[in-house]
Amino acid sequence: MAANAAIVIGTRVFFHDAKTGEIIHGTVESLELLANGSQVANIKLDSGGTSTVPLNLLSPAA
Repeated sequence: MAANAAIVIGTRVFFHDAKTGEIIHGTVESLELLANGSQVANIKLDSGGTSTVPLNLLSPAA
């Protein structure tokens, strides 16, 4: 997780949509630690709506 240590609430991030390959941008609204030890981020998408994404799939936006 060291690569994502800079991702905190309020961080602008992007990730690739698995279905379309499109790059999706948004802002981290909250972080969660799941019972299985996985970390996920709840993201407010620039296009509207929200998405929950595993933290290891996110990159900070420049």
